[in-house]
Amino acid sequence: MKVYVQITLIYALIVLIGGVIGFIKAQSMASLAMSLFFAGLLSISAWLMLNNRRIGYYLALGCIGFLAFFFLYRFVITVKIMPAGLMSLVSMFAAMAFAHYRKKLGEPNGH
Repeated sequence: MKVYVQITLIYALIVLIGGVIGFIKAQSMASLAMSLFFAGLLSISAWLMLNNRRIGYYLALGCIGFLAFFFLYRFVITVKIMPAGLMSLVSMFAAMAFAHYRKKLGEPNGH
């Protein structure tokens, strides 16, 4: 379970940093608000996983999947590497890491 928590917290930190950078560079309050929202959800999911709650795994995977599709959509529309292209790649790597470790370690334990 610990590896899922690590992936989730690293991804949450990347999302939060991206939102802060978006706010600083473009004065985008939406970037800041959404990054705080998703980093918060991902942190809650990590906490749930640490407490052996399987729902935390699925919450993290859902957030990562949603953000992967969102940033991929934004990349297709804008064709800008930053931030949409980079974040879609980071999101896909996080999802692939979840899939890899699920295959290697099995389904996370919990209720």
